[in-house]
Amino acid sequence: MKSILEKFNLTGELSGAGTGSWLQCHGEELVSISPIDGQSLGTVRCAAGKDYEDVVSQAVEAFEYWRLVPAPRKRRHRPPDWKCAASKQNRNWGRW
Repeated sequence: MKSILEKFNLTGELSGAGTGSWLQCHGEELVSISPIDGQSLGTVRCAAGKDYEDVVSQAVEAFEYWRLVPAPRKRRHRPPDWKCAASKQNRNWGRW
C-alpha cells in the first residue's frame, strides 16, 4: 500500500484544505491506519478555524471575479468531456 501512496506523492504530512493549491493547515493531526496490518498509512493536518476562513475568503474572491466573466468565455473553461457527460443525462441539454 505504501508503494501506491509513494507513486502518487502522498507521503509525509498532507494538508487537509486547499484552494487550488494545498494550504498550510493548523488543526489537529489525523493519522490514517491500515485495517490490514494496523500500520500508519499517512497523516493529514486538519484545517483549523482560521484555515476555513482562508478557504472561504478565497472562494468569495474567486466568485467575485468569475461572476463578471461572460457566459461565452466561461464555456471555454469547461472540462473537455463536459458536453458529452451532460448530453448523456439529457439529450437536449448542452447542445449549442
